[in-house]
Amino acid sequence: FIDVYLNEIAKDHCDEDFNKQDLGICMMDFLQAGTETSSTTLKWIVLYLTLHQEVQNKCRNEILETLGSCLCKVVDMTRLPYVQGTIAEVQRLSRVAPFSLSHKTTVETKVEDFSFPAGSI
Repeated sequence: FIDVYLNEIAKDHCDEDFNKQDLGICMMDFLQAGTETSSTTLKWIVLYLTLHQEVQNKCRNEILETLGSCLCKVVDMTRLPYVQGTIAEVQRLSRVAPFSLSHKTTVETKVEDFSFPAGSI
């Protein structure tokens, strides 16, 4: 993004649609949006794992069995499907992004003793 933007600045634009000040503003927007989503996700994960100790234990066990005492790297995430699923579920339940899309059932769905008609939000 930055390279393309800088290339546009370098071109001879009379209307000056592209400038370094706007580029800086865009970069701050990207940084703040990403930081906010990450910190909010972590807050919700702490809450949900505190409330659901069994999920916390499964995550911990998967991490210990898979990584042992090694630090986790991005490439390791594919080896941690339960942890990945937990993060995705926390983000889904908490709607971490302020304008995230609503979810609804496409068909009637039954979960244990609960029944949700098609179109439930």
